[in-house]
Amino acid sequence: SIMAAERGYITMSHKPPGVMFWEGETVDGCDIIMKIENCGRTPGDVTDIAMDISVRKHYDPLPIDFKCEPWEQRPNGFLVPGGHFVHKRSSRGISKQSIIDIKNNAKKLWVFGYVDYKDRFDQRHRATYVRIYDPHEIGRASCRERV
Repeated sequence: SIMAAERGYITMSHKPPGVMFWEGETVDGCDIIMKIENCGRTPGDVTDIAMDISVRKHYDPLPIDFKCEPWEQRPNGFLVPGGHFVHKRSSRGISKQSIIDIKNNAKKLWVFGYVDYKDRFDQRHRATYVRIYDPHEIGRASCRERV
């Protein structure tokens, strides 16, 4: 239990606004901005980060098997206790209509992913993340936990 108390705990959380939509000449999409932070007592090594989104109708459940795929370039880093870095993922191919539906609350945008890391005791761990994007939260766009 000493190892559990002393190990690094790396978490993934969104940075406000969480999701930023953009329009391109040929394709629309969004940027997801995440904070990767070590909340534990010893350093940790980030070995992989995977994130994805899903546009779904209200009450349409997420698939059991998420489609998070690691990128060609694997993000990694060394995090001391209390240390963090910001990670951005661009998702392309969201239709203009889907963006309108999300902003008008006709559909929900789910943001999900994970961060893999090793602690100082050479044990591997995975921290997961799932949120629903809420464009009307307190007057500014953000992500919120599903209640």
